[in-house]
Amino acid sequence: MTNANKAKGTAYETAVQRYLAEKFDRFAEVVKPRQSSWTDVGDIHVVPVGVVLQAKNVAAHDFSGWLRDVESQRAAAGATYGVVVAKRRGRPVAESYVVMTLEQFRSMLDELRSK
Repeated sequence: MTNANKAKGTAYETAVQRYLAEKFDRFAEVVKPRQSSWTDVGDIHVVPVGVVLQAKNVAAHDFSGWLRDVESQRAAAGATYGVVVAKRRGRPVAESYVVMTLEQFRSMLDELRSK
């Protein structure tokens, strides 16, 4: 028997991956990494940009806890940025919340400005 919450989460991860892959078609590769051993490296990677995404499809949002988790996933994956993508009830995937720390946002803007 399949766990309904796991199936819901996996479906959302796939929807986020497909949405980003379609939009970043020539810019970056959007992949779901294979989980290895005990180290969680996040749900979705945007390479070579260096972004790890943690996708969440739950009713109650825990941005503080999720940001803590995505930070350890970002470090484990050796990525530059860690981002939480949270489903908004009754909205399409394109209208999901994207949450990151202000420091990472500032760093991302600095990097974009220097290009």
